[in-house]
Amino acid sequence: MLPILNQSFWRDEAFSVLLSQKSPLRIIALTIKDQSPPLYLLILHYWMLAFGQSEVAVRGLSFLFHITLVIVVFFLARKLVKSTTTQLLITAAVLLNPFLLQYAFEARPYSLLALLTTLAVYLIASRRHLLTGVVLSLGILTHNFGLFNFMAVGIWWIATNRKQLKTRLVQGVFLMALPSITVLSWGLVIWNQWERVGSGFWIKQVTTSIFIDSFQKYSQGDISYPSQHMMFLISLILLFFAFSYWVWKKDREETHIPALLFAIALIPIGITYAVSALFVPIYHERYLISTVPMLILLIGYSLNQTLLFNPARKILLIVFVSAYFAILVLSSGEITGQTTKSSINWAVGQILLRAKPGDIIVPKNVLNYLETKLYIEQSGKNIPVYAYAPNGKIPFYIGAILFDKEHIITSIPKNKKVWEVEPDGGYKLLHP
Repeated sequence: MLPILNQSFWRDEAFSVLLSQKSPLRIIALTIKDQSPPLYLLILHYWMLAFGQSEVAVRGLSFLFHITLVIVVFFLARKLVKSTTTQLLITAAVLLNPFLLQYAFEARPYSLLALLTTLAVYLIASRRHLLTGVVLSLGILTHNFGLFNFMAVGIWWIATNRKQLKTRLVQGVFLMALPSITVLSWGLVIWNQWERVGSGFWIKQVTTSIFIDSFQKYSQGDISYPSQHMMFLISLILLFFAFSYWVWKKDREETHIPALLFAIALIPIGITYAVSALFVPIYHERYLISTVPMLILLIGYSLNQTLLFNPARKILLIVFVSAYFAILVLSSGEITGQTTKSSINWAVGQILLRAKPGDIIVPKNVLNYLETKLYIEQSGKNIPVYAYAPNGKIPFYIGAILFDKEHIITSIPKNKKVWEVEPDGGYKLLHP
């Protein structure tokens, strides 16, 4: 079994599991009070009913979304380039991309958002505008940043059809009506959620250097592994070759697909940066994960066009592309072969072997409350878990809607046997 697949849940994943245990109506009601839409959680609810709540079962849903994304990318690549080799290479690059692969094994909505966004692009390329609107709406109900993807599609469509807006009005209505209705119906919730973000959030203020940092994370992932620096270097070289095509090309593009890819890849990033710089910091790479397949498709397309119009670079490109995929295969093994989350499940298991009736568990850090609560519930043992918050307040962005009010304490009890779960996955007995 891959270590990344069956490692302990971390806080956000525990939040997903705990919330998805509830009834569909309760899930929707609680997400209104949180900062994320309910679609992924509703799907996970029924997935868990069918396959259980183990780490492997729950993360299997995200991996299924990732594999489906790869299939959609293959069919989109077929519309983008004629070369079968390039189509397969683009597909493999998405399958093994370190950033996408990392979140393909996480019980969060990111892989679903990437899938829905890419599917929307494919449907637009297939001129199926009504279905595109449905998929864009589902994206908005998956993650708030799905709104930015919809805005990018709208901007692209208006720019592309600016001279034919009247004759293509019906097409535009099919494309944008349902997402607009979704925004209107869920928009107030999104606004209230972002107002809470404005009152205090964990993301830091951005600078222009964030774009370099983002490309680095998108190319090598944001976890540490031995070949990550080489992965970034080769990716940077290929990006240079891809960029050079757009600098030197003279011919007009045959289709609108590259322009659409640019819109979906860059507009959400630009909007997020502007909001973060001018209002409140919300820029985080995993929220923008749906831009990654677009960037890979664009780079693959650009390199393919470079070979067609500049054969002199053929040998050099083949060398770097071969090196890229060799390191990509190596990095995928390194990523999936490690654990990156603290072993809270192990700590809880050890405590359960030693705890007696009347004992309580208090995670040292309030951030580990949800994981601890989840693993205690899964064990079937009746040992209370308390969240220690000296001021009695739980930040909304760590899943406060699932914190039991009666289990939030402002001081550690002195008259009970208290087991402490450490942030690194250890444990200790505070006092008998």
